[in-house]
Amino acid sequence: MFGLSFSSPAVLHGLWAALLPLAIHLLNRRRAVTVAFSNVALLETLQRDRMRRFRLKQILALILRTLIIVFLVLGFARPRIKGVEGGGAVRTSAALLLDRSLSMSYRVHEGTLFDRARNRTKEVLQLFNAQDDVRLFHVDDRVEEVEPGRPDRLAARLEVMRHTYRGTDFQPALEAALARASQTEIPNRELYVVSDFARNGWSEVPDTLFEESGFTVFCVPVRPSEPDNMGIRHAAPVEGILSAGSVSTLRVSLTDYGGPVRLRAPVQVYLDGRRIGQQVIRTEPGTSRRLHFRFAPERGGQVPLRVELGDDDLAADNVYTSVLNVPERVRVLLVAENNDETYFVAKALEAGSRQAVSVRSVRPGELNADLLYETDVALLFNVSRLSAGTLKIIEYRVRSGMGLMIVLGDQVDFRFYNAALLPGLFSASLVGIEGSPGQNNTYHRLREALPDHAVFRDFGPAEGLRTPRFYAYCRLRLGDSSQPVLLFRSGDPALAETSLGAGRVALFAAGLNSDLGWTDLPLTGIFVPFIHRLSRYLAAGSPGRSDYSVGDRVYRNRSDVHVREALLKPPAGEARTIWPEQRGAHSVWPVGEVDIPGVWEIYARDRLTDRFAVRIDAGEGDPTPASADRLKKVFAGARLRIVEPQTSPSVAVREARGGRELWRLALGLALVLMVAEAIVAQSERQGRRDQSGTRPQAFKPPRGGA
Repeated sequence: MFGLSFSSPAVLHGLWAALLPLAIHLLNRRRAVTVAFSNVALLETLQRDRMRRFRLKQILALILRTLIIVFLVLGFARPRIKGVEGGGAVRTSAALLLDRSLSMSYRVHEGTLFDRARNRTKEVLQLFNAQDDVRLFHVDDRVEEVEPGRPDRLAARLEVMRHTYRGTDFQPALEAALARASQTEIPNRELYVVSDFARNGWSEVPDTLFEESGFTVFCVPVRPSEPDNMGIRHAAPVEGILSAGSVSTLRVSLTDYGGPVRLRAPVQVYLDGRRIGQQVIRTEPGTSRRLHFRFAPERGGQVPLRVELGDDDLAADNVYTSVLNVPERVRVLLVAENNDETYFVAKALEAGSRQAVSVRSVRPGELNADLLYETDVALLFNVSRLSAGTLKIIEYRVRSGMGLMIVLGDQVDFRFYNAALLPGLFSASLVGIEGSPGQNNTYHRLREALPDHAVFRDFGPAEGLRTPRFYAYCRLRLGDSSQPVLLFRSGDPALAETSLGAGRVALFAAGLNSDLGWTDLPLTGIFVPFIHRLSRYLAAGSPGRSDYSVGDRVYRNRSDVHVREALLKPPAGEARTIWPEQRGAHSVWPVGEVDIPGVWEIYARDRLTDRFAVRIDAGEGDPTPASADRLKKVFAGARLRIVEPQTSPSVAVREARGGRELWRLALGLALVLMVAEAIVAQSERQGRRDQSGTRPQAFKPPRGGA
């Protein structure tokens, strides 16, 4: 409840001094003396009127002098209107959340935003003593409590703290503070959040965390006054097919978050350590740009990509790294019950360069983990059923980057596909069969428009799509995460695709068996280039399939089971030895949590065996703060105080704990009363002189007698 409290209540004993004006007044009262004189009735009436006004001035002066003493004493007693129950001397339970995410590395004149936040946190720690229960938490996209200790020891530990490359998420930290508060019985609970309050870290925080929490929350923002930053949001090849010596296009997305208009902002692209392009652009604050660079990989394998910008206030998002998977030789695995199902596809792949494609055929029962680990693209032809274990291995390999193509046919068990196979691999369901396989009286055509897809880009004239005839096909109902690539004229998909982890999955609606009962597509001129390009497209996997984000826990496939240890080299810092782990049926290298952006490498027997990239959260470059309304919603059940940069935390905390101080008001009133008392006193003295001038005098007889 609101009330009046005093920071120095002992000074209130000085109120006894307010009795001094009354005592002086009583001691100095004049006693009336009766003097016999002549009848001067008119003068007596005039005297009574003047004496009445004189006494009123005396009483007013007495009141003013008393109030002056009262307000002077109150001013030195430091009165305040309480805003928190218990006032400022109550023992406090406090949680301090210090933001150390990537956005806190913005450069300012003190160093970085984190340096500024660390200084503000030290100011807050000075508000507590050894009797208070104070906890300090580091916050990025996780929460880590600093070892508990006295406030002065916590301030000393701040010196060794540094910002990280991780993103921002305050929900775990707020939940930890609430959980910690529930373990204490101290009634006065305070929460301090020292951060740049970039909206990226507050968008997902629920509005119901602090309902009936009893907290007083102090938000202490530290922000760049005029942020100057342009960041790289994404960079990836436009084409989904990469091969050594083939020209591709790289698309780079940039955002200018604020600062001066840049007339010459350099953008440079490096592939495998070699600069392949540079552009100098002009940007304006709040705008985004897309740049395109033509490049041709000189070799296959895991090729590192690096995009760089010029210097600004946030250096971390000026570099974007990725690892492109450029297949040197596509290893294709054909899975079917008999060779009739794979005859035309095998012949089409053999028609290409034998150095670029290797083909192997197996039956469904022969599938195993070792075989799939040596495969870039697996094609299932009219496979009726697969075991649950085989499905798990296929799904794991696809998520790790293997391509998969499912070719339907008359042996497919619709119920098994809809219940077991498709839910884990492809967002679609099989509805039924349109037409009759084996009859060629009626047929269906593909739409003639060439789709805007990597498989058909630079494919040639679209007339080839008019030629194939489809005598029957399986009707598909696609889910939200799958997209059609080729369509029949009826609108049903003939070929659809989806991404699954780091890999891609394609679903073909018709059979490709040797009797041509479903379609005559294998006899057309587009079949061979179509199979080759589709195989390479699936083998390339999803763009950036070897990329992770800072904070991810990484496990990399162990290709050589005979290697017992490997050397992990991060982009910065010392290399360390890692040993393989068994995760289910898979042997992997446990990299652990990756905390530094850049290209990481794994060496086995002094040979580079694996490479992957780690990137930052691109949203960390946006300095736009969360709105005050958003913070009010997050802390709806608490008493919220926003401590602006120009305000000392000690002032805001004292006001919140004990209320707003009134000593300035009290001393100001005392000064006003002094001026009023001086005016009344001057008027009183003038009245005394007037009274003495008109007062009746005692009669003195003349000397010498009558």
